[in-house]
Amino acid sequence: CISIKQPTMKKILFTLALLISFNSFGQSNAILQSEFIEKELKKDFDLYTLHMNNRDFESAMDFIIPELFSLMTKEQMIKTFEDAFAGGLEMEILNYNDISISEVVKFEGKDYCKVQSSSDFYMKISGNYLTNIETIKTNFDLSFGKRSDSFVYNESDNTFYGKGFIENRIAVSVSGTNDWKFIAIDNFDETVLAMIIPEQVLNKL
Repeated sequence: CISIKQPTMKKILFTLALLISFNSFGQSNAILQSEFIEKELKKDFDLYTLHMNNRDFESAMDFIIPELFSLMTKEQMIKTFEDAFAGGLEMEILNYNDISISEVVKFEGKDYCKVQSSSDFYMKISGNYLTNIETIKTNFDLSFGKRSDSFVYNESDNTFYGKGFIENRIAVSVSGTNDWKFIAIDNFDETVLAMIIPEQVLNKL
């Protein structure tokens, strides 16, 4: 019997967080800035989703905040995606809904912004993962169910549907470039997050 060890389960949850979590944004008065940022977010999100649907993980890495690679290298992250999909995981974003954007915080030549979004998504489990489907259901419910308006498991085909999944992230850009990179922050504790985002910035977001 092949079982899913806890580190593998953590990788699955981390992979799903990354899959659900990217987008991009930035200009004079607050309303115009918010509208421009939201437009850029949607544009980059669509491009990121295209890369993920095509399993072009190398290109998808362009949307991830580089500082995250100090905790997990780009090669390790790509391998995590590849292993998850090869092992029997399917994932698709069905709808990308509301976006809430904070004011931009400037610090040491970079712009920071907090973004909250809502999305609907689909997941399917197959292959070796089915040997531990009950554990997966429990972990998925804890990680995604509590932050979704609804999160339903269909036993007939081992699919999960999440609606209104709330995701918080921080976006970072070199000031004046509007070239935004992202990190989902819901699964990071404060100590780890402070290794990636300056504490002075976190206190203002």
